[in-house]
Amino acid sequence: MSHNTTLPTIYTLVKTHKVPVDVDIATMKLEELKVRPIVSCSGSPTERLASLATLIITPLLNFIPCHLKNIHHHLQLLRELKPTDLRGLSFYTADVCALFTNVNVERSIEYVIELATAHWHDITTFGLKPVDLHRIMEVVLRNSYFTFNGRLYQQIYGAFIGCSVSPPCAIITVYMLERNSIYTDPFYINSPLRKLYVRYVDDSGGLARNEQEAITNCRIISDKDEDGRIKWEVEYPKKGEYVAFLDTEVKVGTDGNISTRYYRKPQNKGITLSYQSHHEHPTKCAVAKNYYRLRLCVDTTA
Repeated sequence: MSHNTTLPTIYTLVKTHKVPVDVDIATMKLEELKVRPIVSCSGSPTERLASLATLIITPLLNFIPCHLKNIHHHLQLLRELKPTDLRGLSFYTADVCALFTNVNVERSIEYVIELATAHWHDITTFGLKPVDLHRIMEVVLRNSYFTFNGRLYQQIYGAFIGCSVSPPCAIITVYMLERNSIYTDPFYINSPLRKLYVRYVDDSGGLARNEQEAITNCRIISDKDEDGRIKWEVEYPKKGEYVAFLDTEVKVGTDGNISTRYYRKPQNKGITLSYQSHHEHPTKCAVAKNYYRLRLCVDTTA
Protein backbone atom coordinates (compact mmCIF):
# COMPACT_ATOMS: atom_id res chain seq x y z
CA MET A 1 0.00 0.00 0.00
CA SER A 2 1.12 3.55 -0.75
CA HIS A 3 0.31 6.34 1.70
CA ASN A 4 0.70 10.13 1.61
CA THR A 5 1.11 10.21 -2.16
CA THR A 6 -0.30 12.30 -4.99
CA LEU A 7 -1.19 11.40 -8.55
CA PRO A 8 1.26 12.47 -11.27
CA THR A 9 0.46 15.80 -12.89
CA ILE A 10 1.14 16.80 -16.47
CA TYR A 11 2.56 20.13 -17.56
CA THR A 12 4.30 21.32 -20.70
CA LEU A 13 7.61 23.00 -21.50
CA VAL A 14 7.78 25.17 -24.58
CA LYS A 15 10.50 24.06 -27.01
CA THR A 16 12.06 27.50 -27.30
CA HIS A 17 14.75 26.16 -29.64
CA LYS A 18 11.98 25.49 -32.18
CA VAL A 19 10.96 29.16 -32.23
CA PRO A 20 12.57 31.10 -35.11
CA VAL A 21 15.24 33.54 -33.96
CA ASP A 22 13.45 36.54 -35.47
CA VAL A 23 10.09 35.74 -33.86
CA ASP A 24 8.97 37.04 -30.46
CA ILE A 25 7.50 34.07 -28.61
CA ALA A 26 5.04 36.38 -26.84
CA THR A 27 3.37 37.12 -30.20
CA MET A 28 2.81 33.48 -31.12
CA LYS A 29 -0.54 31.73 -30.81
CA LEU A 30 -0.77 28.79 -28.41
CA GLU A 31 -1.42 26.34 -31.23
CA GLU A 32 1.77 27.48 -32.96
CA LEU A 33 3.99 26.57 -30.02
CA LYS A 34 5.75 23.23 -29.92
CA VAL A 35 5.80 21.82 -26.43
CA ARG A 36 7.26 18.88 -24.52
CA PRO A 37 4.76 17.09 -22.21
CA ILE A 38 6.21 16.38 -18.78
CA VAL A 39 4.42 14.17 -16.27
CA SER A 40 5.76 14.95 -12.82
CA CYS A 41 5.93 11.70 -10.83
CA SER A 42 7.33 13.34 -7.71
CA GLY A 43 5.45 12.01 -4.70
CA SER A 44 3.45 9.58 -6.85
CA PRO A 45 2.45 6.07 -5.64
CA THR A 46 5.06 4.45 -7.93
CA GLU A 47 7.92 6.93 -7.37
CA ARG A 48 9.92 4.73 -4.99
CA LEU A 49 9.45 1.61 -7.11
CA ALA A 50 10.62 3.60 -10.14
CA SER A 51 13.70 4.75 -8.20
CA LEU A 52 14.54 1.15 -7.29
CA ALA A 53 14.17 -0.04 -10.88
CA THR A 54 16.31 2.89 -12.05
CA LEU A 55 19.10 1.97 -9.63
CA ILE A 56 19.11 -1.57 -10.98
CA ILE A 57 18.96 -0.94 -14.72
CA THR A 58 21.01 2.26 -15.13
CA PRO A 59 24.34 0.34 -14.85
CA LEU A 60 23.21 -1.70 -17.87
CA LEU A 61 24.00 1.34 -20.00
CA ASN A 62 27.70 0.51 -19.49
CA PHE A 63 27.14 -2.56 -21.65
CA ILE A 64 25.77 -0.56 -24.58
CA PRO A 65 28.72 0.10 -26.91
CA CYS A 66 27.30 3.26 -28.48
CA HIS A 67 26.11 4.89 -25.24
CA LEU A 68 27.66 8.27 -24.48
CA LYS A 69 28.10 9.18 -20.83
CA ASN A 70 28.70 12.89 -21.45
CA ILE A 71 30.24 15.37 -23.87
CA HIS A 72 33.77 14.59 -22.66
CA HIS A 73 33.26 10.93 -23.59
CA HIS A 74 32.13 12.12 -27.04
CA LEU A 75 35.27 14.24 -27.50
CA GLN A 76 37.52 11.41 -26.30
CA LEU A 77 36.13 9.02 -28.92
CA LEU A 78 36.48 11.62 -31.68
CA ARG A 79 40.11 12.33 -30.83
CA GLU A 80 41.00 8.64 -30.83
CA LEU A 81 40.14 8.37 -34.53
CA LYS A 82 42.98 8.35 -37.03
CA PRO A 83 42.83 10.82 -39.96
CA THR A 84 43.80 8.05 -42.39
CA ASP A 85 40.62 6.17 -41.43
CA LEU A 86 38.36 9.18 -41.95
CA ARG A 87 39.23 10.34 -45.45
CA GLY A 88 36.15 10.41 -47.63
CA LEU A 89 33.79 10.26 -44.65
CA SER A 90 31.57 12.82 -42.93
CA PHE A 91 30.16 13.00 -39.41
CA TYR A 92 26.35 13.13 -39.42
CA THR A 93 23.74 13.33 -36.68
CA ALA A 94 20.28 11.81 -36.28
CA ASP A 95 17.52 12.47 -33.78
CA VAL A 96 14.78 10.02 -32.81
CA CYS A 97 11.44 11.77 -33.17
CA ALA A 98 9.54 11.90 -29.85
CA LEU A 99 11.35 8.86 -28.48
CA PHE A 100 9.69 8.60 -25.06
CA THR A 101 6.12 8.84 -26.34
CA ASN A 102 6.78 6.37 -29.18
CA VAL A 103 8.28 3.59 -27.06
CA ASN A 104 6.22 0.42 -26.81
CA VAL A 105 6.19 -0.03 -23.03
CA GLU A 106 5.57 -3.80 -23.00
CA ARG A 107 8.30 -4.46 -25.53
CA SER A 108 10.63 -2.05 -23.74
CA ILE A 109 10.20 -4.00 -20.50
CA GLU A 110 11.06 -7.23 -22.32
CA TYR A 111 14.19 -5.63 -23.80
CA VAL A 112 15.31 -4.39 -20.38
CA ILE A 113 14.77 -7.80 -18.77
CA GLU A 114 16.66 -9.51 -21.60
CA LEU A 115 19.68 -7.23 -21.17
CA ALA A 116 19.47 -7.35 -17.37
CA THR A 117 19.34 -11.15 -17.33
CA ALA A 118 22.46 -11.31 -19.51
CA HIS A 119 24.34 -9.11 -17.00
CA TRP A 120 22.51 -10.01 -13.79
CA HIS A 121 25.70 -10.85 -11.92
CA ASP A 122 27.40 -7.63 -13.06
CA ILE A 123 24.87 -5.24 -11.54
CA THR A 124 23.48 -4.58 -8.06
CA THR A 125 20.07 -6.24 -7.81
CA PHE A 126 19.31 -5.80 -4.07
CA GLY A 127 18.48 -9.50 -3.75
CA LEU A 128 15.81 -9.39 -6.45
CA LYS A 129 15.36 -11.80 -9.35
CA PRO A 130 14.62 -10.89 -13.00
CA VAL A 131 10.98 -11.84 -12.49
CA ASP A 132 10.79 -9.36 -9.58
CA LEU A 133 12.26 -6.57 -11.70
CA HIS A 134 9.78 -7.42 -14.45
CA ARG A 135 6.85 -7.04 -12.05
CA ILE A 136 8.16 -3.75 -10.67
CA MET A 137 8.60 -2.26 -14.13
CA GLU A 138 5.13 -3.35 -15.17
CA VAL A 139 3.63 -1.63 -12.13
CA VAL A 140 5.61 1.56 -12.78
CA LEU A 141 5.24 1.85 -16.55
CA ARG A 142 1.76 0.44 -17.10
CA ASN A 143 0.06 2.50 -14.38
CA SER A 144 0.45 5.60 -16.52
CA TYR A 145 -2.22 7.76 -14.90
CA PHE A 146 -1.97 11.53 -14.54
CA THR A 147 -4.16 14.49 -13.76
CA PHE A 148 -4.85 17.64 -15.76
CA ASN A 149 -7.31 20.40 -14.88
CA GLY A 150 -8.79 18.25 -12.14
CA ARG A 151 -9.48 15.27 -14.40
CA LEU A 152 -7.81 11.85 -14.46
CA TYR A 153 -6.24 10.50 -17.67
CA GLN A 154 -4.14 7.53 -18.71
CA GLN A 155 -1.30 7.62 -21.25
CA ILE A 156 -2.03 4.61 -23.45
CA TYR A 157 1.22 4.60 -25.39
CA GLY A 158 4.80 5.50 -24.58
CA ALA A 159 6.59 6.28 -21.33
CA PHE A 160 6.28 9.33 -19.10
CA ILE A 161 8.85 12.06 -19.55
CA GLY A 162 9.32 12.73 -15.85
CA CYS A 163 9.48 9.16 -14.59
CA SER A 164 13.02 8.25 -13.52
CA VAL A 165 12.99 4.83 -15.15
CA SER A 166 11.92 6.12 -18.58
CA PRO A 167 15.34 7.36 -19.86
CA PRO A 168 17.27 4.09 -19.30
CA CYS A 169 14.32 2.12 -20.71
CA ALA A 170 14.25 4.26 -23.85
CA ILE A 171 18.04 4.04 -24.29
CA ILE A 172 17.99 0.25 -23.97
CA THR A 173 15.02 -0.06 -26.33
CA VAL A 174 16.79 1.79 -29.13
CA TYR A 175 19.96 -0.21 -28.49
CA MET A 176 18.13 -3.49 -28.96
CA LEU A 177 16.95 -2.21 -32.36
CA GLU A 178 20.54 -1.20 -33.17
CA ARG A 179 21.90 -4.53 -31.98
CA ASN A 180 19.62 -6.39 -34.37
CA SER A 181 20.44 -4.14 -37.31
CA ILE A 182 23.63 -2.08 -37.62
CA TYR A 183 25.57 -4.28 -35.17
CA THR A 184 24.97 -7.47 -37.14
CA ASP A 185 28.21 -8.81 -38.63
CA PRO A 186 27.45 -8.57 -42.39
CA PHE A 187 26.47 -4.90 -42.10
CA TYR A 188 28.90 -3.76 -39.42
CA ILE A 189 32.05 -5.16 -41.06
CA ASN A 190 31.60 -3.07 -44.21
CA SER A 191 30.12 0.07 -42.64
CA PRO A 192 31.92 3.26 -41.57
CA LEU A 193 29.84 2.98 -38.39
CA ARG A 194 32.34 0.42 -37.10
CA LYS A 195 34.76 3.35 -36.74
CA LEU A 196 32.29 5.59 -34.92
CA TYR A 197 28.66 5.36 -33.93
CA VAL A 198 27.49 7.02 -30.70
CA ARG A 199 24.18 7.94 -29.12
CA TYR A 200 23.16 10.14 -26.19
CA VAL A 201 19.56 9.09 -25.38
CA ASP A 202 17.79 10.07 -28.65
CA ASP A 203 20.64 11.93 -30.37
CA SER A 204 23.04 9.80 -32.39
CA GLY A 205 26.15 10.54 -34.43
CA GLY A 206 28.07 8.43 -36.89
CA LEU A 207 30.22 8.31 -39.99
CA ALA A 208 28.99 7.87 -43.54
CA ARG A 209 30.30 8.24 -47.09
CA ASN A 210 27.30 10.29 -48.21
CA GLU A 211 23.88 11.50 -47.10
CA GLN A 212 22.02 8.55 -48.57
CA GLU A 213 24.17 6.13 -46.59
CA ALA A 214 23.41 8.07 -43.38
CA ILE A 215 19.66 7.89 -44.09
CA THR A 216 19.94 4.18 -44.87
CA ASN A 217 21.72 3.55 -41.55
CA CYS A 218 18.81 5.08 -39.66
CA ARG A 219 16.19 3.34 -41.77
CA ILE A 220 17.78 -0.04 -41.06
CA ILE A 221 17.39 0.64 -37.32
CA SER A 222 13.79 1.86 -37.71
CA ASP A 223 12.85 -1.23 -39.71
CA LYS A 224 13.51 -3.36 -36.61
CA ASP A 225 10.77 -1.55 -34.70
CA GLU A 226 7.74 -3.82 -35.05
CA ASP A 227 5.38 -0.92 -34.31
CA GLY A 228 6.93 1.34 -36.93
CA ARG A 229 6.96 4.33 -34.58
CA ILE A 230 10.70 4.88 -34.14
CA LYS A 231 11.69 7.41 -36.82
CA TRP A 232 14.82 9.50 -37.30
CA GLU A 233 15.55 13.00 -38.53
CA VAL A 234 18.98 13.02 -40.19
CA GLU A 235 21.26 16.03 -40.52
CA TYR A 236 24.11 15.54 -42.96
CA PRO A 237 26.63 18.37 -43.48
CA LYS A 238 27.34 20.00 -46.78
CA LYS A 239 30.91 19.74 -47.99
CA GLY A 240 33.28 21.63 -45.68
CA GLU A 241 30.59 22.50 -43.13
CA TYR A 242 30.12 21.62 -39.47
CA VAL A 243 27.20 19.63 -38.04
CA ALA A 244 25.87 20.21 -34.52
CA PHE A 245 25.91 17.40 -31.94
CA LEU A 246 25.24 18.01 -28.25
CA ASP A 247 27.30 21.09 -27.25
CA THR A 248 29.70 20.68 -30.16
CA GLU A 249 29.94 21.20 -33.87
CA VAL A 250 31.95 18.56 -35.71
CA LYS A 251 33.61 18.56 -39.12
CA VAL A 252 35.74 15.95 -40.86
CA GLY A 253 38.20 17.66 -43.20
CA THR A 254 39.23 16.34 -46.61
CA ASP A 255 42.51 15.25 -45.01
CA GLY A 256 40.62 13.22 -42.40
CA ASN A 257 41.34 15.56 -39.48
CA ILE A 258 38.44 16.27 -37.14
CA SER A 259 37.65 19.82 -36.04
CA THR A 260 35.30 20.62 -33.17
CA ARG A 261 33.98 23.87 -31.78
CA TYR A 262 31.61 24.95 -29.04
CA TYR A 263 27.96 25.16 -30.06
CA ARG A 264 24.95 27.00 -28.75
CA LYS A 265 21.63 27.09 -30.58
CA PRO A 266 20.78 30.50 -32.08
CA GLN A 267 17.75 30.73 -29.78
CA ASN A 268 19.93 30.42 -26.65
CA LYS A 269 19.42 33.45 -24.40
CA GLY A 270 22.45 32.82 -22.21
CA ILE A 271 20.22 32.59 -19.13
CA THR A 272 21.67 29.94 -16.85
CA LEU A 273 21.78 30.91 -13.20
CA SER A 274 20.96 34.29 -11.73
CA TYR A 275 23.69 35.68 -9.52
CA GLN A 276 20.91 36.94 -7.24
CA SER A 277 19.58 33.40 -6.69
CA HIS A 278 19.79 31.63 -3.33
CA HIS A 279 22.34 29.10 -4.57
CA GLU A 280 25.55 29.06 -2.61
CA HIS A 281 28.34 31.27 -3.93
CA PRO A 282 30.68 28.33 -4.78
CA THR A 283 27.88 26.85 -6.92
CA LYS A 284 27.52 30.06 -8.91
CA CYS A 285 31.28 30.24 -9.45
CA ALA A 286 31.43 26.58 -10.50
CA VAL A 287 28.72 27.09 -13.13
CA ALA A 288 30.64 29.95 -14.74
CA LYS A 289 33.99 28.13 -14.56
CA ASN A 290 32.56 24.97 -16.12
CA TYR A 291 31.28 26.92 -19.12
CA TYR A 292 34.76 28.27 -19.77
CA ARG A 293 36.39 24.88 -19.21
CA LEU A 294 33.96 23.19 -21.59
CA ARG A 295 34.60 25.81 -24.26
CA LEU A 296 38.37 25.34 -23.97
CA CYS A 297 38.00 21.57 -24.03
CA VAL A 298 35.73 21.50 -27.08
CA ASP A 299 37.18 24.13 -29.36
CA THR A 300 40.02 22.97 -31.62
CA THR A 301 39.75 26.09 -33.79
CA ALA A 302 40.76 28.60 -31.11
